Amino acid sequence: MVSPNPEVEFHLDGFLKDCQQMLEEHYSEKFPTLGVPEVDAREGGKYYKVIKNESGRGGPYVWFFVDKEEGNIWKAASWKAPAKNFPRGNILEDKAKDVIGVYGI
Repeated sequence: MVSPNPEVEFHLDGFLKDCQQMLEEHYSEKFPTLGVPEVDAREGGKYYKVIKNESGRGGPYVWFFVDKEEGNIWKAASWKAPAKNFPRGNILEDKAKDVIGVYGI
């Protein structure tokens, strides 16, 4: 198990709040009658698994992974692992809206 970088831990909460706000804006504009999915992070060995929980619509889903050491954002390959071909961004350098889409990365 990798011990998290304190800077990554510090920025993760704000990044997740930005992701939640992005979902709330999208759903209020496009799907006002549906509930907004909730964003949550689960700590694993090397990564934080970011979950999008769409209650009543078959969720939860893995939205993306965040590397605990460097803060790199990885697309999900499966429920358990990221696609490690290349990082999609970094929570220390990028804003959520510039890296994450409402439907995926």
